[in-house]
Amino acid sequence: MSFQSKFGQLKNKAKEFKGRLAEKKKKDYLGEEHAQLEAEVFGIRDALSTFNRKGNDFIPVDEKKVYLHHLGTRMMQTGNNIGDASPFGAFFTKVGRLQLDLGQLELNHNRQIHQSVIGPMRESVQNEFPRLSQLKKKTQHQHGEYDSAQSKFANTCAKYHKQGYAESSPRVDAAKDELQDVHKNFLSIQSQYVEALIDTASKEKEFIEPLLNMVEEQMKFHECALELLKRSLPSLHDMKSFAGNRKVFGMPLPEEGIDTVLAQLCAVVARDGTQTKGIFRLAGSKVKIRTLKSELNSSIADLRTPEGYKFDVNATASLIKMYLRSLPDCIFTMEMYKEWIEVARIQDHNDKLYRIKDLLDRLPLPNYRTIKFLSRFFHHMSTFSETTKMEASNFGIVIGPNLGWPKDHETNTMFSATDSGLLSNLFETMLTYHEWLFEVTDDELDVTNTDPYKVPGSVPPTARPRAGSIKRASVAPPPKPRPPSKHSKPSLEIDAVDEVEEEYNENEHGDAFESNGGDDGWDDDDDDD
Repeated sequence: MSFQSKFGQLKNKAKEFKGRLAEKKKKDYLGEEHAQLEAEVFGIRDALSTFNRKGNDFIPVDEKKVYLHHLGTRMMQTGNNIGDASPFGAFFTKVGRLQLDLGQLELNHNRQIHQSVIGPMRESVQNEFPRLSQLKKKTQHQHGEYDSAQSKFANTCAKYHKQGYAESSPRVDAAKDELQDVHKNFLSIQSQYVEALIDTASKEKEFIEPLLNMVEEQMKFHECALELLKRSLPSLHDMKSFAGNRKVFGMPLPEEGIDTVLAQLCAVVARDGTQTKGIFRLAGSKVKIRTLKSELNSSIADLRTPEGYKFDVNATASLIKMYLRSLPDCIFTMEMYKEWIEVARIQDHNDKLYRIKDLLDRLPLPNYRTIKFLSRFFHHMSTFSETTKMEASNFGIVIGPNLGWPKDHETNTMFSATDSGLLSNLFETMLTYHEWLFEVTDDELDVTNTDPYKVPGSVPPTARPRAGSIKRASVAPPPKPRPPSKHSKPSLEIDAVDEVEEEYNENEHGDAFESNGGDDGWDDDDDDD
């Protein structure tokens, strides 16, 4: 590095040092102790000013600027457009109402903060600190005058007394008197300023009070908001449970027993299908089946009088079979499937009945109640066989394969060919001997019911409440049947199985999930929910 460069760096450092020294001298108008006090007091001023400025930005009192208030308003508008018939629409509207209520709480809280916190702080800044700022400027100005007087006095002395001044001089005396007057004025202003700083610092408690009020108001606000949320959550959980349960197909059986929708569909068939030839054998329209399934999943299906009922009864019958085969676990349960198949192979009639009854007793209660209802219902439907041409054996063929499948049914493609006939025989036996297999109880569903809205838990469309208040219902469970005594063993003759018409046996060795003897109108995609 050249000498010129080094000299330039040294010159810059000297200039920088001189500037810092001048700045320090300029600020040195209070002394170290009072300078610290000044820094604290004006720090308070800056904090209050910042809070007031940011408070106006982030604690709005205009409802349009309160985010939750605006969000809730828009959510309610959107939810109302969807409508209460949709669980999502009702839920969305309710959550919007909650957001609007929380926004109103926040708006009231913000207004209280402006009244009890920001307002007093603004008054403090406006009343206390302008006078301090003026005194500070005066003190700085007077300190500058004092520095000038000192410089003038020093220069005068240096001019007339090069070696110091031993005796008085008029000019020196005048400069000295001026210096003393200026110093006196500076000390007076400085004293006033320091006194004002001390007075302001003594009011720190007053500055703290609004902040404490803010924290207390925040606590009240959050307690109110928490209470509002706690009151709202139970009903929101209920609405969510309903929305989840509205999906009928592909859902487990209700814990209490028979699914209301299944019983409603059976009531429609009992009303409209007792005179329909090939009921449960002939498939309904794909379009109508899909539409009815969608409306049932959305709880908007109208199953009332045949005149106003837009779906044909074959579509309803097909949907019952679809309901059974879309269960996550079959009616016979995959765990007990092998035992059911073993029982179906028993040749001795009486032993077979007792083994069936034993397996029925071991079924989960929802499964037991459902198979009991189905056995009684299809026995009732078989009494119309003269018109429908559907006897117990025929219902066994079209319904039985939908009641059971093994755990590996998704990969085992042979079980339907080997087991469908056995499952059909099992269900036919249950229809035929339902009175002995299942104990009669007072609270079981009436299988002859022809009004789908007399099923417990059903809600007619004209009286349907807000979505979210509707829940899947079922009848209280009856006691399980008593095991038969040794002396009550019936002497039942093995009935000869009637020959089934060729049209019913067309697919006897086909897919166990297809109705035998006719196209049920389904492909693999139709079972997806």
